Amino acid sequence: MSTEQIKTAIAGYGAAGEFYHAPFIASLPQFKLTSVQERHKEQSKVKFPDVRVVRAFTELTKDPDIELIIITTPNEYHFSMAKEAMEMGKHVVVDKPITVTSKEAEQLINISKETGKILTVYQNRRLDAGLLTIKKIKEENGFGKIRHYEAHFDRFRPAIKDSWREKETPGGGLLYDLGVHLLDQTIYLWGKPQSITAKIERQRPDAVVDDFFEISLQYNGFKAVVKAGMLVEEKTPQLYVEGSKLTYFRYDLDPQEAALKKGLFPRDATWEKETVPTPGFIRNADCEESEYSSERGNYPYFYKNLAKVIREGGDLFVKPEEALYVIKLIEFAKASSEGQRTIDLSNV
Repeated sequence: MSTEQIKTAIAGYGAAGEFYHAPFIASLPQFKLTSVQERHKEQSKVKFPDVRVVRAFTELTKDPDIELIIITTPNEYHFSMAKEAMEMGKHVVVDKPITVTSKEAEQLINISKETGKILTVYQNRRLDAGLLTIKKIKEENGFGKIRHYEAHFDRFRPAIKDSWREKETPGGGLLYDLGVHLLDQTIYLWGKPQSITAKIERQRPDAVVDDFFEISLQYNGFKAVVKAGMLVEEKTPQLYVEGSKLTYFRYDLDPQEAALKKGLFPRDATWEKETVPTPGFIRNADCEESEYSSERGNYPYFYKNLAKVIREGGDLFVKPEEALYVIKLIEFAKASSEGQRTIDLSNV
């Protein structure tokens, strides 16, 4: 078993590269950030003065010292870049979503198997405080029989941002952004659903891509609803689980994201203090409500698991087949919304 640091490169240094990936690579001793691809700037040198900045992705794939490439570029480039990286002998992390289409995701999975290179997808929202709390209660059978699950990611942002996510480009729109998180969380908790019914809309007058969705997933005995919009002013529970014995709900987002956007790294002395989650709430069968202590969120676990798999083998925390299934759900959601119909998923 090698204990050598995993020499790592990041392709793209927008918000995802700077705030959601680089801080963990820099904080964990299993990794060494050696190179960053930036097309025009050298922004990464502000925080990482020793990194090599390259302009072309091929400079990363042809570097014999690099073992792992993290792809944080716009969604439409995920497939071609991950394909090239694995074919050039690199392990790959793709920031969610894995690809824009399920056909592309299937091809990447086949290339991973053929090359023997690891392929995984950064689904960090599995490691949110609220989701880990739900998972703990579920594993302890605290809910009883599940009656309803709901997850929201609502914002109030009437103005259109000058961002590729809000432009008419492959993989643009809210469904490929927040929908990927919410669907992955749901499958992580409850498994594969029996059917899907979706409504996907453009609600803002100047929107050119979807900025609202509501997706209902039918399970045996309950429904899971995931929903996000850009014109939601009222604060609603971000997570809600109703069971025969216990109901759990939570309003606040995990504080890890805010800490990362402030520029904190997990290695910083203030990280533990800044990432203490607020409590959620529970309601028992007698309708009595009380605060419920939250599990701590744990974004660093994604990369700790990956390092272990690269050096020792074992199971990935996020398997590419799981990411493929999420893309299939997105495709079915689009078909459901366009056809205004429920789609059976029993054979998917």
